[in-house]
Amino acid sequence: MYMARHGSEAAAELRGKTLFLLDEASLADAKRLNAFMRLLRPTDQLILIGDDAPGSQRVGQHTSVDAGRLFQELQEGGMKTAQLNRVYRQKNEQVKQIVLQFRAGHTVQALSLMQQQGRIHVHPVRAERYRALAEWYAEKPEGSLVVSPDNRSREEINTAIREALGARRLLQRDAYEVPVLRARDVSGMDRTRADSYRVGDTLRYRRENEQLGIARSRMQR
Repeated sequence: MYMARHGSEAAAELRGKTLFLLDEASLADAKRLNAFMRLLRPTDQLILIGDDAPGSQRVGQHTSVDAGRLFQELQEGGMKTAQLNRVYRQKNEQVKQIVLQFRAGHTVQALSLMQQQGRIHVHPVRAERYRALAEWYAEKPEGSLVVSPDNRSREEINTAIREALGARRLLQRDAYEVPVLRARDVSGMDRTRADSYRVGDTLRYRRENEQLGIARSRMQR
């Protein structure tokens, strides 16, 4: 999405024949992608890279938050397309079969394979589940990844992991915590509505607002 957000500035600064690569193109909304493509010259080339699985049963990636689905429409309109259908990331054959089932939208079959391979562990109590995750992670932090569906569980799991790492003396002595901003998925239109905000929110301006006298990157509460 970097090119979708900042591509206009980048394209304006570049000179000569240029090849642009736009990754995660299915996430680019119509307004941003259209503005970027209008800056391209006849000598330029653009490759859109993404995975939205148009017209198939396979589960694809998310579409854009703001309006428009140009990546899909360009394909449906006859844009020259090449597909990469082979899975390279998973080297373990058992794991690869699970990924292929999920990729094809066969969730039940994929979960069944995970169950057969002993990859599903159930902990009904949330606190116990987070402690188990933390212990598992602390046993082998390198190359391990914990995925959480929401901010609340992310914070609680992070706390549990830090406690597990601390108990094993795997945290450096100069480790410390800092407050961070938490992004919310709010569309451009919703950002103009007062009811999209709550008391205590912090706003970070990506662009200068001359009308309000607010500089770029400034934060307001």
